[in-house]
Amino acid sequence: MRIENTITLEAEVPIQLFNQMSKLIQRGWYVDEADVLREALRRFLTVHGADVLEQQIREDVAWGLYGKD
Repeated sequence: MRIENTITLEAEVPIQLFNQMSKLIQRGWYVDEADVLREALRRFLTVHGADVLEQQIREDVAWGLYGKD
């Protein structure tokens, strides 16, 4: 499945994760490896996206208050 406005990434994963991913694809849960990785990244960002944004804001505020680089 090719989606407009996308980029291609290359990733190395441990063989154990690849084997688990392959089983999900074979069982029909996902279309292909890219489908699994998109879903995994989407879920990761849903859980951790706010934490990352909050940390960046804190760093910006600290830099603004104290001039740290």
